[in-house]
Amino acid sequence: MKPSSVTGKHIRAVIILLICLILVSVAGFWSSIKDSNKEELLETITHPSGKELRLFAQGTKDELVESQRMQILRVHLSNGQVKDLYSTPPELLEYRATIKEIHFSAQGDYASFVLSLWEGSELHIFDIETGRDIVPSTIKNSAADVFWGIDDSFVVIVDHHSPFSGSGQEALYVSEYGNPATLRKVITIPPGALFDSRVENVRIEGNKVLFSTKEAGKVTEHVFDVETNKLD
Repeated sequence: MKPSSVTGKHIRAVIILLICLILVSVAGFWSSIKDSNKEELLETITHPSGKELRLFAQGTKDELVESQRMQILRVHLSNGQVKDLYSTPPELLEYRATIKEIHFSAQGDYASFVLSLWEGSELHIFDIETGRDIVPSTIKNSAADVFWGIDDSFVVIVDHHSPFSGSGQEALYVSEYGNPATLRKVITIPPGALFDSRVENVRIEGNKVLFSTKEAGKVTEHVFDVETNKLD
């Protein structure tokens, strides 16, 4: 056998091997992209109107880094339309950002949830039609409770002070009647009394918000009329 013939065969074998390695690498690359875009359904919340809130996690599941997968909250409307309401920002994944406490409003026109972080949480309330987050930045980074008036005519947010993160304040916000996106502060407990003070026992009766405040051991009952904007 001639040396040139052997050399030619070796070159062809090397070329074939390189092509195979390239094809394997490309296949692995596209497979990793496919896995990174793979979505897993985590939770479904259904409203009587037929709307659904579906929470997805994107990426390959790994129990060690489960909380670092991007999460996507989508609303599925009764007419078949699908909207992405919120995705966890990539820069927050290292803080274990996860979407929790997902709820529809009374009429299903709004969706609320808590973005849980390593050292705190964020409240979000989205107008499903517009995709707008109606929670002001001043009360977003805190623990808060949400209550809805009849027919979604107004929303009540009770902001709570967190002694661990130092965020939030003891305060009650109520939107204008007929416009949940416009929030106004009704009452705030002075910062000096926070550790022994609460806004609590919130309940809604028609267009009135009933609640109590506790300051230095003293409990006071309040009634706020949403339509007249009067606090008793």
